[in-house]
Amino acid sequence: MLRERLDKGILEFSCKKNNDLEEFLSTRAILYEQISKSRTYLFIDEDALDEKISILGYFSIGLKTLMLPDNLSNNQIRKLDGYSSKINREKINSLPVYLIGQLAKNDQYKSLISGDEILQAAISTIREYSSCLSGRLIAVDCKPVDKLHEFYKRNHFIMIGHDQISGLDQFVYFLNRLQIQGERVKEF
Repeated sequence: MLRERLDKGILEFSCKKNNDLEEFLSTRAILYEQISKSRTYLFIDEDALDEKISILGYFSIGLKTLMLPDNLSNNQIRKLDGYSSKINREKINSLPVYLIGQLAKNDQYKSLISGDEILQAAISTIREYSSCLSGRLIAVDCKPVDKLHEFYKRNHFIMIGHDQISGLDQFVYFLNRLQIQGERVKEF
């Protein structure tokens, strides 16, 4: 009964700005849970829970190896890595990161929850994980759209580059903002 209501809630999820977000939730989220590729967290309308499961929004979290853009300076790489820009005299070209793979609001309930609230919940969840595991960066890949750039910058993400293969822009967030104390986003 619960699974049927969840399946119905997933089918009713609508995000017309980005159909990929609808498709992920309906076709890959459960599979990714089962194979431990990512975890998906749902925001549910608790007031209607007895009748149906209404999904207000969701986010998914996974792990990723972030390929660093070639044009980053040694100083920028050192800031991202937290220690050095080289390993065995070779420039670091990748870093392990937590990935916010998906983040979406349901069009039907967009006045009940904001994207900022969903993103802050994702960051808080990752912060809890990072207290048990190492990790200093959260990454998001997003379409090169001004509104998305403004959204992530407003939430203290720093754009580090553009992935030519995927066509997506790469943003990172420092889990411990004290690690970059005194540094400004524009310095990156």
